[in-house]
Amino acid sequence: MTETADWTNLRTKPTFRLIFSSGKDFLTPELKHEEDQRRVSEESKPQDDDFEDMLALITSPFAQIEADLHNARQKRVAVESQVQEESHPKGTEISKGMIIRTAEKYGNRVGYQAEDVFLSRTTHLHLNDKRLTRIGPDLALCSGLRVLYLYGNSLSKIEDLDFGRRLTHLYLQDNIISAIEGMENMVSLKKLYLDRNRIQRVENLGACRRLEELHISQQTLPADVHLEFNQECMEALGEHASCRVINASGNQLLDPTPLAAVPSLTSISLSNNAVSDIKRVLALVSCCAELSTLNMKGCPVLNVPKYRDQVVRASHSLQELDGDSVAPNHREFLIGFEKTKTMRRQPRARAKLEDTVDVWEKAENLGVGKSSNYQAYLNS
Repeated sequence: MTETADWTNLRTKPTFRLIFSSGKDFLTPELKHEEDQRRVSEESKPQDDDFEDMLALITSPFAQIEADLHNARQKRVAVESQVQEESHPKGTEISKGMIIRTAEKYGNRVGYQAEDVFLSRTTHLHLNDKRLTRIGPDLALCSGLRVLYLYGNSLSKIEDLDFGRRLTHLYLQDNIISAIEGMENMVSLKKLYLDRNRIQRVENLGACRRLEELHISQQTLPADVHLEFNQECMEALGEHASCRVINASGNQLLDPTPLAAVPSLTSISLSNNAVSDIKRVLALVSCCAELSTLNMKGCPVLNVPKYRDQVVRASHSLQELDGDSVAPNHREFLIGFEKTKTMRRQPRARAKLEDTVDVWEKAENLGVGKSSNYQAYLNS
């Protein structure tokens, strides 16, 4: 057993292979077969090992340099952040280090590029839930910013956003903002989220000529304060003809008529407000020719007799009212019914009732009943 083991170990050594490379007669047939297999496997083995080793030898210093640069940058950012935190209360203002750390957290690494170049190329920035009380001037370094998340902070004022000409989405919900301001340069803004703040008046949005959606629901207001829409601001949005959605639910709103100055609106949500005048609602839906969705749930106006019939009849485009769809034939029936009722009030026009056979047929198709039942419905 010992001699066999020693012979097996010996034949694998380079000296053995060199000596017996030309004298295979000294090997047994079994060992000759194993030696042939070994040679075949060595000849078929890829010859890339040396190249890969050389490539790794060349690139390893650069990888180490990159790692060292990254570590040095991280240490410097940490020192700058510490200095800023010592000069200001923690989490009060956006800093350059905070922006870099946040961007790298979401997969954007600085790498070999300069920090200012990296910041100018940043398009999305998640600064939500940072306990911020001010935005700060350092955010202006992100001149190419498109989407900015600032919700869940303690911001009391919209400021330091003069650089935001390319900004398209701004998320400012769940702060303590009391006024809409600082929007003069946001000419590219498409979606603005201001839900759950302390705003009492919707204004200063005239420069946002591309604004498509405005979300300003559930403002924290005193019991005797009602949210208001500035007429000039709404007229400016109406001239731009880009605004499609307004959500102002839960704001103790009394008068929705300023929204009538924005005829491009397709969806309006005014649920859980204090709207009680049906005339104001009718004026709104009649002016918004593209309006397809209106939500007034939780408003006192729903208690007005035949509220739904009046709203459906006043709008030719409404498809959904308070969460329920509006059937086209229902609108036609209401319009025909109103015409017939008007004719009945004019003595000279009673004879023309015979020309309204289509109205009777539509009434029967809607399940109102036969002509006698419909006549009873008219007299009710």
